[in-house]
Amino acid sequence: EDLREHGLNNSLKIGNRFYRQKRGIPQGAVLSTLLCSFFYGDLERTSLADDVVDDTSLLLRFTDDFFLLTWTRRCAEHFLNGMHGGHGEYGCFLNPDKTFVNFDHECQPGVRLRRGRPGDAYGGRVPWCGLLLDPATLEVSADYTRYTGQRVDDCLKTEAAAARPGLVFARKMVMQVKNKCHPLLLDEHINSALAVRASLYQSCVLVAAKFHAGARRFSARTGVAENASFFFGVFAEMTRVLYRVCVQRCRRKSALPSLAGTCRFRVPEPSVQWLAGQAFLGVLKGKRQYAG
Repeated sequence: EDLREHGLNNSLKIGNRFYRQKRGIPQGAVLSTLLCSFFYGDLERTSLADDVVDDTSLLLRFTDDFFLLTWTRRCAEHFLNGMHGGHGEYGCFLNPDKTFVNFDHECQPGVRLRRGRPGDAYGGRVPWCGLLLDPATLEVSADYTRYTGQRVDDCLKTEAAAARPGLVFARKMVMQVKNKCHPLLLDEHINSALAVRASLYQSCVLVAAKFHAGARRFSARTGVAENASFFFGVFAEMTRVLYRVCVQRCRRKSALPSLAGTCRFRVPEPSVQWLAGQAFLGVLKGKRQYAG
């Protein structure tokens, strides 16, 4: 009954009038992702089974974002042509502007799909759901290109007027560190030791930029220098949490189901602290608030 009420009796107010939704379900509803998975799961079983033609291919999907990994170009082209041709009964059509491949392909005459090349914004890797996948090594890294041209302080809210703003700032910085610790980026079954360290460093660069933005707001009146010991303490706690969470999450699960419980994270704590320190130095160096 709750499901029926949620899906069939959604009302919204526009101006002084109320409207009941007749088609679809509320955008952003808690059940949207689950129902979408059922819907596209049926599409995969009934319509895409013939497109993924060999046992060496792997089709992944997160909500409505598809990713095909295959050894054969023929299979990739067949899948692309089928998806861009559309599945009208499901209302499913791929947008050529949002399709990314690692080989030259035209889904329609004169419509060439975007291709990753060395030296581009993705470094020749293929973006998918916030990740970058290397088609040559199959290594996985985080995609930070979405921050290009953005002000980092727009991505971080700090309550300067909170009763204990220092505590709020410290908690948010620690949470920023925790959010970056995913076994998919840390597992050396998937990534090389160098790639794992690069992922740690990149995540710390972003956290350092947010740290700077938050510290600037927090110390707008008193200045950063007057709170130097506090900020250093926050940084020290962040590095301790970073290592601890990486170890805990990699012990709890592996990024590969077949290797559950055996995630290989081998970066020692001093190395994690050094990487974080280098990232923070690179971001904060030259900022007049931190001079001296």
